[in-house]
Amino acid sequence: MPIVLVELPAADAADVNAPALVAACSSGLRRGSCVVEEPPNGERATAVAIVVWLDPEHLRARIDVGRRAEERAGWQVRELSFHEQDAPLERWRSVGLAIAGVVGEATLLEPAQRGAPKSARPKPSAQSKPAPSVSPQSRDFRIALGPALETGLADRPSVGAWLDVARRCCGSVPLELTLTATNAWSVRETTAVATRFTTLGAGLGVTLHVGEAVAVRAAAFVALGAVDASTSDPATGAHDSKARWLPGGLGRLQAIWPATGALSGVLGLEITQLSGATELKVFGAPVARSAALRGGAQAGLEWKF
Repeated sequence: MPIVLVELPAADAADVNAPALVAACSSGLRRGSCVVEEPPNGERATAVAIVVWLDPEHLRARIDVGRRAEERAGWQVRELSFHEQDAPLERWRSVGLAIAGVVGEATLLEPAQRGAPKSARPKPSAQSKPAPSVSPQSRDFRIALGPALETGLADRPSVGAWLDVARRCCGSVPLELTLTATNAWSVRETTAVATRFTTLGAGLGVTLHVGEAVAVRAAAFVALGAVDASTSDPATGAHDSKARWLPGGLGRLQAIWPATGALSGVLGLEITQLSGATELKVFGAPVARSAALRGGAQAGLEWKF
């Protein structure tokens, strides 16, 4: 079975996450396996992958992959970049999967052509010049939208849609500036009164990776919430509507999967606290009440770019 020999500097080879790199590399190969030492039975590795972390924080990694007998110019080079909020274990796994991807793309586990010149492999060096690349984690903008279910009037839920526009900020700190908007309508009219709920917010969010493909995002917003009620007189056809805007705050918790993809699914819960409740009245008589504290659930898709 073909073997890919993974070479790491001594300090990195002793890292607790190194086995995850090798395991991810093996799982990503169509055939063969990745090892850190050649088997004692004398079987030689077909391909070699030299991994060097280019900074002490393990945020940039360079990978040189090639056959044993190829000239240095024939080797494949990749560089990966990560953010500080990316879990260390996931960074090492990503490097292992990248090795498997390079090996597969270059078909390095296929028999080498005869007559290939022999040359010494490149030595690991922390001084290697970085090669330009773009990492999936480097996307700074995102747009998310989807359906929403919210509490509305005391006896009526409301359904609608939500939209987020966000941008990463603050350098390596995993924060993002977010603008959010939600529109929802009561599923049934209350005594001929149709009700719409609007929430606008601006705030900060943080996204943390909790597994190989799942992330959790928490966000807090300064918000404005509105209750818009309208009614029509069936006898005269007269129509009237009024809206009331109130300041407040909004807290949200979302789960994102897959966390590192350009397109991800989103599930979330949120709580909105406005500065007061709103009474709905018809001809001076109260007919319904919108509470100051409202809850909601979200589903949807987000696009990172």
